[in-house]
Amino acid sequence: MTSNISSNEEILFEVETPLGFRVRTTVSYWELITTVKHPIMRNREADVRETNS
Repeated sequence: MTSNISSNEEILFEVETPLGFRVRTTVSYWELITTVKHPIMRNREADVRETNS
């Protein structure tokens, strides 16, 4: 499996899904998610990290 994340981007978090694969996001992509794509997710990073707990 290849990654779309370049080596100079800082990984914000990485979690395993209930389906058994890992999802990770960078600081810059999380910023895009919380400002443009899904602003309702702003300040919900901890909730996302806990979804597999």
